Amino acid sequence: FPITIDQSTPELVTASIRQTINDKLAVSLTGEWQNWRRVKTLIVGGSPTGSQLALNFNDGWYVALGAEYKLDPKWTVRAGVGYDFSPVSDAVRTLSVPDSDRLILSGGLQYRWSPQITLSAAYTAELFQRAPINGTIRSAIPNLGAFALDYTTRTDVTAHLVSAGLTYRFDPPPAVIEAPLVTK
Repeated sequence: FPITIDQSTPELVTASIRQTINDKLAVSLTGEWQNWRRVKTLIVGGSPTGSQLALNFNDGWYVALGAEYKLDPKWTVRAGVGYDFSPVSDAVRTLSVPDSDRLILSGGLQYRWSPQITLSAAYTAELFQRAPINGTIRSAIPNLGAFALDYTTRTDVTAHLVSAGLTYRFDPPPAVIEAPLVTK
């Protein structure tokens, strides 16, 4: 059966600050709020019976701290740590939505091949907090009647992300113009 879902996604507000410490080191701080509280129920239409999934999310929050260090004019090393406060609480966590808070660790390298070409690679580990999932499965079997099965389990999730990129600038980078030396 074709199904339809009409759902608005949450707004989010992100604030970041980056501070160059010296010609080799820069640090950044990011905070984000996600309005997941607006997502109460997911209504699925189109199937013979239709269905609803009660979500009742909280707002989500994310904070991160990062650093970038230029080893030389060609090589740059990056590292960061973040924490994502999940909008899914213990009370509403289900087998369908097993999300939990997570620690995010990331590191990467960038190589400037030429003024137009840059190569990048990064690794990120998302370490989800172990969290409980409690629920009941209800069903009806013809000729046997209805039954309910209570269950208790927990999340145990780790995600590993590897990325590589190539950036090509079609326009030449702006030339650095040295300020004239002024003496009096």
